[in-house]
Amino acid sequence: MSTYEPPSLHIVDRKLEVVADRHRIACKRSEFPLTAIDRVAYQATVHRLNGAYMGTAFTVKLGAGDRHDTFILDSGSKDGRLDEFRAFWEGVVDLLETWVCPRIAEQAVHTIAGGGRVSFGGIVAGPHGLRSKAPLARTIPWTDVVGTEVERVGYLRLQVRNGSGRTKARLRAGLLQWNTVVLPRVVAAFAG
Repeated sequence: MSTYEPPSLHIVDRKLEVVADRHRIACKRSEFPLTAIDRVAYQATVHRLNGAYMGTAFTVKLGAGDRHDTFILDSGSKDGRLDEFRAFWEGVVDLLETWVCPRIAEQAVHTIAGGGRVSFGGIVAGPHGLRSKAPLARTIPWTDVVGTEVERVGYLRLQVRNGSGRTKARLRAGLLQWNTVVLPRVVAAFAG
């Protein structure tokens, strides 16, 4: 764990107020201690309608046990607060990537190494490899997994080595699905 103490973050937008620091993230009527968060998702999305720019939405989803909450900061088409929203969102993502995601990944690696299964959005990781949650989906062995790649459209793709040694994209999971953002750490631990 890092000893870095990030500054407290605070933003108010219309009826939404979010406060984040090294110990907690509070939004709407929910407060999540960073040590209790067991599910995360985040994404920045540029919205267009018929080619016209409609704004950028910065989304963060948090879950702890049976509680979950989502906050969205939308810059609107005039981008009045784009830089402010981006800086806040990046600060929250930094908190999650520093204090929460490594812990979730470590727990997932431990579970998988012990013979269990863990879900990352629409992808299930187990001791023998990765597979889609779809019924009868084929398991991709860890030895064939090369890594992950983020698509511009908000998906994480699994990179797999095929029979001829070439790398190609296989499974996809949306970045706003629970713990998809943690999957690259788990793949790095097991990939062949």
